[in-house]
Amino acid sequence: MGKLRKPTTDAWGLNQVARRQSDLIDALVESHDALRQAGDVESMRSASESRQRALEAVLAAASVILEEAGRSSGGPVRDRMSRTLLAAATDATTEDSLVSGTLERTAEMAAQWPGSTFSTPSPRPSSPEPDPDREDRIRELEGRARDLRDQADAARKRAFEARQELEAARRAVEEADEAARLAERAAKEVEKELKTVQRR
Repeated sequence: MGKLRKPTTDAWGLNQVARRQSDLIDALVESHDALRQAGDVESMRSASESRQRALEAVLAAASVILEEAGRSSGGPVRDRMSRTLLAAATDATTEDSLVSGTLERTAEMAAQWPGSTFSTPSPRPSSPEPDPDREDRIRELEGRARDLRDQADAARKRAFEARQELEAARRAVEEADEAARLAERAAKEVEKELKTVQRR
């Protein structure tokens, strides 16, 4: 039996979700089944929306797990996790590895839905010439999406650090309060002793 390969960071994060929060993976797989069985535009749209929600939930859970383990969860890592989850929708082997938590590396999406009975004609442009404005807009939106994901990851990290600082500050306040109480008690004892000495 060959030696098991160490999973990449993105694969490790998804594997941990499968082992710790399998219900999130189950919801994603169920959305895949709904997409494969969709027979019309409306059911396809509904299944796609459900799948997007399930995908975001898995990505969020994986990001938290990676951050808790001191690993990066943003930028390229999140993109690779997204690609693997997309691949799981079209490839049974990838989906099985996702469910069992045994992914080893990033998977790539197949060309089409295997076994799907529903298909729609691909929209064709009125002109064979590419639209440079549209391509520029796509690249702009993709860049903004990456920047916003990075900002969200950074904000999540700052929130985690702030919670740690708040807890440390709370402990410091409690210790200061206790020190104040002890000092006040000692002051009263000294004042009592002073009065006794003064009466002599």
